[in-house]
Amino acid sequence: MTKQFECTKKYEDVRGFAYMPSWGAHGIEVWVLKFDAEKFRYEIRKGKEKFPSFNTVVLTFSFDAWCTDREIYNKNVETAMMILKEENLYAVARYFNACFGVPSYGGYTAECVHENVMPMYQLYMQDMMKIMKDKLILVHDISNEPLNNTYGN
Repeated sequence: MTKQFECTKKYEDVRGFAYMPSWGAHGIEVWVLKFDAEKFRYEIRKGKEKFPSFNTVVLTFSFDAWCTDREIYNKNVETAMMILKEENLYAVARYFNACFGVPSYGGYTAECVHENVMPMYQLYMQDMMKIMKDKLILVHDISNEPLNNTYGN
């Protein structure tokens, strides 16, 4: 018998997956250049159809895309989050990502954090927190795998 910890019981009904949009191989394409709200809604609904207990989706955001076009990025993230709310789905909101692959959401690892770029990271997070207000957020994942490339340092 598997031991269940009290603190995890509130998450026992969470069912979902990390969403990989069909229209881009990089966060800049996904969130700025090729964002397609109707395709996003279609793919989310398809997930609900194929997985009836699906209630949570991991969305990986992109600091690179925000730097490329802050206004369009923020508008598109807001749209995606509103669609999730309309579809009654929770989000695990992943803001920085050090897990490289396709799609790539830009490189962010612990060694990227320098005093001179902190104001940009802070502004990005301020924008994101404004967007996330009143949305269905299960977890804020500030940095996915932040020590991925530090080799134990």
